[in-house]
This record gives sequence, structure tokens and C-alpha cells, in this order.
Amino acid sequence: MKDRSKGRLPNGVKPIQRIEVSDQNVKKRVIAMIIFLAIGVTALGFFVNSLLSTEPGWAQIEVNTTGVSCGEDFIFNYYLGGGEESATNEKKQITALYSAAAAKAYKLFDRYTGYDGVSNIYYINTHVGETVKVDKVLYEAFELLEAKGSRYLYFGSLYAEYINMYFSEGSLSSEDMDPYTDPEFKAIFAEMAAYACDPESIKLELLGDNNVRLNVSEKYLSYAEENGIEVFIDFFRAKNAFIIDYLADTMIENGFTRGSISSYDGYVRNLDSGDGEYSLNLFDKNGEYIYNTAVMTYKGRRAIVSLRSYPMGEKDSYDFHTKLDGNVITPYIDESGLYKAATDNIVSYSDTLGCAEVLFEVLPIYIADDFEANGICDLKDKGIYSIWFEGTTLCHNDEGVGLKDLYDNEGVKYTSRYVD
Repeated sequence: MKDRSKGRLPNGVKPIQRIEVSDQNVKKRVIAMIIFLAIGVTALGFFVNSLLSTEPGWAQIEVNTTGVSCGEDFIFNYYLGGGEESATNEKKQITALYSAAAAKAYKLFDRYTGYDGVSNIYYINTHVGETVKVDKVLYEAFELLEAKGSRYLYFGSLYAEYINMYFSEGSLSSEDMDPYTDPEFKAIFAEMAAYACDPESIKLELLGDNNVRLNVSEKYLSYAEENGIEVFIDFFRAKNAFIIDYLADTMIENGFTRGSISSYDGYVRNLDSGDGEYSLNLFDKNGEYIYNTAVMTYKGRRAIVSLRSYPMGEKDSYDFHTKLDGNVITPYIDESGLYKAATDNIVSYSDTLGCAEVLFEVLPIYIADDFEANGICDLKDKGIYSIWFEGTTLCHNDEGVGLKDLYDNEGVKYTSRYVD
């Protein structure tokens, strides 16, 4: 084939000339290249470092794990760089600690799945009558319920039934499947509740040294088999109260105290024992609307429990069911098997107790036909203070409570009143 590269060039294109480059010029160019390369690497390093480093100040700590975790249920806000450690190092330490604790808590309180080497709620439910050694975190949760004389744990079968009927995606619920309007469902729930309330039918025996044994009577086991019951114990809506206490105590024990952890279902643990001011929005359902009625300000290590009879946010769809008529089936069930809420809102808090202990002092007052203000005020003797609503009046039994920004707009006005 003819070599066309040696032929005539098109008009206007000059022939390429051979250019000699001296060794001196090559050396200068190599030096220049090294300089520009060094500048580029330095700039890239600065950019990467800026991505990996953390500025001091408030930050949200995210769970960093590829496995299961309860991190999605919580928001952990922390002030980084306020101590001797740099913000970058502190964030790494907190993230690692928080991630490990969130993964551990998820597995311990999981009633759906078993995990190698973990004696959790699922494991106990599937090993009835056997002695099981559990983690200290779980054992202490059981101890708290026993100390309170609560049978809440044993309503696991009823919680599962409510989830299947009302709260889960693709549930079987209809407008007629309501124990308040359907005698058949009322009777079924009452029968299940009767087993849950009877210590002879079901009892978690605490044997010491973190050993437990779930004892279930032959009669209850037969009933469970006939009715497809697989869950005997469960913490249900109270689960995150125990988990947030564990997460908060883990942070405090390791010296990380400049922050606050909150959950979607109404639990808050403030880690800070200093003078920093924190705030909590107070909500109220008034008719068909939910109002941000006021802001409670506070200082110190406070545990807060908010109970409400209505859903707020997407995650609450797992625990509430709103019927077509607007009535809400709540996740709070009494000893007769009926869902109940004595009032729409109670916010209770303590500077000396954890969320779980506050919750189980307040629950008997909240899961009732009528709200008794005297009962909630009596809890002051145990260091528990509360806020509740009477119409558009925000009632509280803490003279020193900090309240601001009370709602007053478009004809709706909230006021506050101290109740002794």
C-alpha cells in the first residue's frame, strides 16, 4: 500500500518541523512537572482531609454499621470538640461506641430473629421452660418490670395480634375488626389478656447471675398451639425506653456527656450535667390538627417520656392505626385486652430516673378510662414531674418548669397553669 503520509499536504497546512530539545530544557521541564505534581497532591490531600476532618460544634452522630441496628429509631446530637480531644477524633470514638451499642441493643430486644451467641427475646420465646443466660442489659430490664409489679412483658401475644391486625403493612384490619364494636374480637382479646395477667399461666423467673427461665403452663401452651401464638413476652412500645437508657448510660460511662439522644416514639435522654440549655417541643392534638403548643426548656441530665394517643410521622404507622372515622387504635393495651389512652398527651420527666422507670410509673395512669391528675401529681414524690393538657390549657406540676413560645394564632390560644 502506498504511504500517503509522504504525499502532498492539504492547502494551508504547514509541514511538521523537527525540533531539537536540549538536555537542559528537559531537566527544567521535569522539575516543573514535579513542582506542579506536588501542588496537585497537596491540594488533593487538603480536599480529602477536609472531608475526613470534623469542625467543632453540634453534629448528628450516625450509626456506622453494615449489620442490624436500632439507629434509625434515634437521633443523637452531640457537641464535638468541647474537651481535650479534637472534634475529628471525638467523633470517631463516639460513632464507634454508639454504633456497637445500637447493634447490640437491636439484637437483644429483637423478638423476630435469632442471632448466633445472642440470647434475646426471640430466643427466650422459643426456649420455654429452659434456663437461659442473658446479657446484663436484658436482665436489668426484666428486673425493673418485676420491681414495678408490671405484667406488661407478658402481653406479647396480644401485641403481636394487634400488630397483625392493625399496625403492620398489609394488615388484616377493617372498620369492623375492633374490640369496642365487635363482641367476638373483644372476647378473643380478653381471653389472651387473661393468660397474660395470670402468673400461674406465664412467668419469667429471674434466677440470678443473669439467668432466666420462661415458665408457661400446659394450658396456655395448648391454647397457644391451637391459636398460632408464638410470642409470649415482648417489650413492644416500651422497647425504646430501655434501649435509650442503655445507649445514654453507655455514653455517660465512657465520658461522652455533651449531647442528647431522642427517639421517634417519645423518649429523650439528656447526657449533659452542665449548664447548657436544651429544649423540647410540646405537641397537642386539638380536633383534627396537631399543634406545636409550646417549648419546654431545661438543663441537666433529664429523662423525658412523651405518651400520646395519635401518630406523628411515618414510623408511628407501625404502632397506630387510624380508622376511617378518625378514631385511633393505640399501642397501649389494658388488662382486659382493650386499647386505651386516658388522655391525648402526657409528658413526664425526671432528673434522677431513666426513661424506662419513668414510663412504668406513668403507664398505669395513662392506660385507663379516665385521666386522674391526682395520680400523676403523686409521682412528684418519686421525682417525676408531668405536663398534660386540659383543653387549650397546658397543665404542669413543676413550679420551676421552663415554658416559652406558647401557641397563639388564628383564634387558637394555649395558656399554662401550675397544678399543685
